[in-house]
Amino acid sequence: QLLMFINSALSVSPGSMELHERKVNALASLKRWAELGNHCERLAAEMAKIDGVFKDDLSALNPFPDVRPATSLKSDFFERNPDAIDDPAPFRILSPKAVCDAVLR
Repeated sequence: QLLMFINSALSVSPGSMELHERKVNALASLKRWAELGNHCERLAAEMAKIDGVFKDDLSALNPFPDVRPATSLKSDFFERNPDAIDDPAPFRILSPKAVCDAVLR
């Protein structure tokens, strides 16, 4: 039931890192490892959308100044072809290189 409330709150405020942290902690306490990994991968793909935004006058605000933009992780990895029968979005697995980019995010 806790996850239901967290998911509901995340639908209203998807950028809340506190809510994402609570979801990760809840999934870990329930030992739902596959769902936890999937959530983190999806969050990393979302974060890849803002790669390169912190340039010029915004560079001082970059929370990770030493992390280069993702090269293998595509921000639309989970969104493209959502109805594909042969490659359903909930079962997509990142490539090893994309995982490296995801870990940094």
